[in-house]
Amino acid sequence: MERLFDEDHDKLVDDVENDIDELHLPKMYKKTPDGERYSDLIIEEVETLAGDAIRTYVRDRIAEAPEVTKEGVSLLPHFVRNRRNDDGTSLKQRGLTRTWSIRSNSDVNTDRLLGTGLAFADYYRSNAYSYSTYRIPGYALDILDELERHPTQFKVPVSHPDTETVAKLKQSEAFDVFLSWMDGMTKRIPKHGETEEIQEFLSDYDLMIDQFEDMRKQLIENNMLVLEYSPHRSSTGSRSSLPAQWKYRTCLAPSDFVTVS
Repeated sequence: MERLFDEDHDKLVDDVENDIDELHLPKMYKKTPDGERYSDLIIEEVETLAGDAIRTYVRDRIAEAPEVTKEGVSLLPHFVRNRRNDDGTSLKQRGLTRTWSIRSNSDVNTDRLLGTGLAFADYYRSNAYSYSTYRIPGYALDILDELERHPTQFKVPVSHPDTETVAKLKQSEAFDVFLSWMDGMTKRIPKHGETEEIQEFLSDYDLMIDQFEDMRKQLIENNMLVLEYSPHRSSTGSRSSLPAQWKYRTCLAPSDFVTVS
């Protein structure tokens, strides 16, 4: 809230919770008998009553954002595509952070996205999982749809790779090796030991790890690849534990990702 409203977020939260207390409503983090969080219901009602004003505000914040923030905004559609409903969706912070960092070749602060109003920070906790997420509300998904159709209106980098760039990358030996390693449109690899596993695969090819990583960077830069994150799962009940994983996922249709013969 501090990033979004440029004010002290503690005071803002206190003011909201005081208003809720005066209305004799439950705390925001509590759940209804149906299992819904009161905070989600409040957000939904705010969207209903002030949706148009919120959309205008967010569009303006995106257009006025610094370039590094717009770079992150341009990645969001690839993370939320096919994972949405009218109420919004969520994504795990670590995947976005790593993809964005590789793309910009520097450390990034994904909280910059909070300042645009496209997302707000959340935290998921259960017996098996606990991880930080970004919640993308319904109005933000609508804006991301607009952004994909009309990126220049938001002064945001185009999020679709151009045909010429795709064709050029396909001619690279590193592209062929990378695709062989992927062995499909997605590839899961343990978070710990990732580099060692890739190096073991490359031992059968005339390609160094830095060349592999450079191709990964080019694919991300050209909106052809994102890295998603699957957090560690603790053993619970009949379910065994699982290590944290990175999920490499292509952003193109399978036919677009076939190498040129």
